[in-house]
Amino acid sequence: AAPLAQLLYLLLHWFQALIKYANCNVSGFSGEDTRQLLHRQTQRVHLKHLYRLFDQLLLANRNRSLSLNRRMQWEGFLQEWSS
Repeated sequence: AAPLAQLLYLLLHWFQALIKYANCNVSGFSGEDTRQLLHRQTQRVHLKHLYRLFDQLLLANRNRSLSLNRRMQWEGFLQEWSS
């Protein structure tokens, strides 16, 4: 459960940064390399898509203590991310 919680924490923060950057070109990160990565990723993904993915992560975080099929949950997230 701890690795899942850590992964969700990192992904939630990354998607928050992507959404923030896509909305107002502000990242909250100090490194130029990270800002360039955010810029490249936000150029390839529509903002609505970022919000949908973020919502999926929030739901996964909220339900992580439930006995759900984790593999199916992550496959769905990764499939949505790649589309």
